[in-house]
Amino acid sequence: MSGEHPPNLSHRLRQVQRLLEHTGLDGVFGRDWATIDPDTGDLVFDRVTADRLQMVLWRLDALDEEQMARLTERRSRDRDEAEHQRRSAPVAAPSVPVDVLVGPHLGGQQ
Repeated sequence: MSGEHPPNLSHRLRQVQRLLEHTGLDGVFGRDWATIDPDTGDLVFDRVTADRLQMVLWRLDALDEEQMARLTERRSRDRDEAEHQRRSAPVAAPSVPVDVLVGPHLGGQQ
């Protein structure tokens, strides 16, 4: 297999580029930040320059905040749905032991 390139390597590069676009990192890195080395078939990422590094960190922070907001929203929605299901579920008869008093005044024997 030495020297052979996987047939879908260019497909993988397109996936990486779409991921960069989806996350907004293509605006930081540019579309040609990830390339394929034609000799080795390796997926190669360019270096991040010092001036771009801060932009990358800001974008990663923003992505993290967006993800946390989605998780919080989903948890809240799941909690609300569980509460709604609990409130609208049929109520079973309580299983509470009741003391029965027996005595002459209640028609019982002593």
